[in-house]
Amino acid sequence: MQRLVDADLYRHAEEAKNLNGLSYTVKYLSSFGSNGWNQFRKFMQNISDSNHQLDEKLTFANTETKKSDYVSRSLPYALAPGDHSAWDELVGTLYSVEERAKIEWAIGAVVSGDSKKIQKFIVLYGPTGSGKSTILNIIQKLFDGYVTSFEAKALGSNNGTFSTEAFRNNPLVAIQHDGDLSKIEDNTKLNSIIAHEEMLMNEKFKPSYTARVNASCLWGLINQSRYLMPSRDHQTSDRRSSIWCKVSESSLPGVDVAD
Repeated sequence: MQRLVDADLYRHAEEAKNLNGLSYTVKYLSSFGSNGWNQFRKFMQNISDSNHQLDEKLTFANTETKKSDYVSRSLPYALAPGDHSAWDELVGTLYSVEERAKIEWAIGAVVSGDSKKIQKFIVLYGPTGSGKSTILNIIQKLFDGYVTSFEAKALGSNNGTFSTEAFRNNPLVAIQHDGDLSKIEDNTKLNSIIAHEEMLMNEKFKPSYTARVNASCLWGLINQSRYLMPSRDHQTSDRRSSIWCKVSESSLPGVDVAD
């Protein structure tokens, strides 16, 4: 902002000098002596807040858009029927029919926009080399520009002040390739993200603001022993036991859809 304004001021001063031969003293926005930048920031803090979240739905190459859609990016391919034999072979090799259906349901929910209302998260578990990151990488490329990487441990930590910064650009998909949900201290942020509730967002060097996270969360875990599902029904005085209930360990690759 400062560079753009100062460049325009400089250009205008040069044009005026060439026109009438007079020299001008320019008070640049970036100049400490002009105090212009501080005054501009105070002005921006006092104006009414009429912001709108951008990119709340996927935009494909063949999607017609208008100004009221608040679109700032689009996918490089069109939404149309095509050959998916490579996908069939890959996923059919890595996962059973039931597990494949869960993965494709999660992808379809993002494409249709229903993932913003569905209060569930996806966990891909299995030993090293079972294809978890392969599927997650495909999903990441499929929704390129709408994906963020996050750390569940930071979101569940009492010291994770800026852990929500990963969601600052309103992603529709959030991925962690190797997560560990067994050491969550506080699940408040995670629950708000999964439920798509409005929550306080903290970014470095920026004032806090309230926003709704539209992202569908996907985790990759080595095995289910590191996976703890949220439990809203069980109420005890122990904070950790009232938040999580453990899932039995399995050495086979699989997919869980949990809320």
